[in-house]
Amino acid sequence: MRRILLVFSFLVSGSMLLLSQAPERPDFSGTWRLEAAGSVEVTTFHQDASRIRIIMRISDSAGKRELEMSGEIDGKPHRQTVLGYGCTLTAQWFGDSLVWEVRRESVQGTFDNRRIMTLSGHDSFHATRTRLAPGPISSWEETWTRVSGE
Repeated sequence: MRRILLVFSFLVSGSMLLLSQAPERPDFSGTWRLEAAGSVEVTTFHQDASRIRIIMRISDSAGKRELEMSGEIDGKPHRQTVLGYGCTLTAQWFGDSLVWEVRRESVQGTFDNRRIMTLSGHDSFHATRTRLAPGPISSWEETWTRVSGE
């Protein structure tokens, strides 16, 4: 009887330990490509458990540019300078989706975009992108493909 209680207590302890661990978050680290009408974006993510670094290479009707930003994945705004202007990156988890928003100033005005990213397999992710500024506010779906992993 004592042996049964000992085995039972080990099983309960092990179960509690497994249940108390935080779920593993998807890892978006790597280089990803989006091709849309008239534009190409290649974005590299460097991600760990608490931080993200984003390097965006964009070619569209506004020209070619590279934006680099980083911050904690904590839902708080992280102010920085990008291309000589103010920029704020906010990143947080919503379930297994990574939500990040970039609000940046430029000579053309204020740009504010939010993406909600969800991995779909190893080689692609889907994102709902919302342009908050300049208006009008609009949302659309994006599918990104992996160019290389880390």
